[in-house]
Amino acid sequence: MIEQIGKLVERNGHGSGIIRLACKCSWSPSPLKAEFIRRLAQQFRDSGDPRLQDIDQLAAQVVELSLQRVLANYNPNAADPFREMATGFLGLDLSRFPSPATAEDFVLETLYRSRMALHEKRMRLANGTAYRGIPREKFPSMAVWFALDEANKSGQPTADGGNMLDFPLSALAFYIAKVQVDKRVLNYAKIAARKNPFLDRIHRNLFRSKDLKDLLAILQSL
Repeated sequence: MIEQIGKLVERNGHGSGIIRLACKCSWSPSPLKAEFIRRLAQQFRDSGDPRLQDIDQLAAQVVELSLQRVLANYNPNAADPFREMATGFLGLDLSRFPSPATAEDFVLETLYRSRMALHEKRMRLANGTAYRGIPREKFPSMAVWFALDEANKSGQPTADGGNMLDFPLSALAFYIAKVQVDKRVLNYAKIAARKNPFLDRIHRNLFRSKDLKDLLAILQSL
């Protein structure tokens, strides 16, 4: 949602006014809020997981929560309100972004920040410690996840909720001899390895068995 607001800001050239208007949408119906919901619902229909249900209601819930969070963390009096929200609320290190940065860069870094925040909490580390110390390209499992996701997007028009589990599990192939995946993930790993030789080990350690006999033969070969 922040990504969509950012695009509106760029298109209209009135950052503070547009975001303040978006924030007010949380308390009263407005054409802008309805437009956010309509666009997001259409994105879900066009490229979301086909198994999604009650799409319009889901889009409305996402927009409502997003706008509430923007309002709570947006300071219109700041020198650069959007930058302050990205660094303060989201905790992003904007120096890691290429110039010019794309919406995809923003999304990936935000996902990485949230995953590192989870690790920090589990390990009882100070907020931001792991994120600041390890950029995402140097975190093997995240590098695999994002590379498989990129390969997936290049060949599949719609999302698949199963990828949220399949891609991180595939990263285990860095650390153990064999990881069984389906044909789809195995193909994504092949595509990713072509682009990045660092991921060839992942591709070699992933496998797909045709049946139990085939699986047993692979396990016995280890």
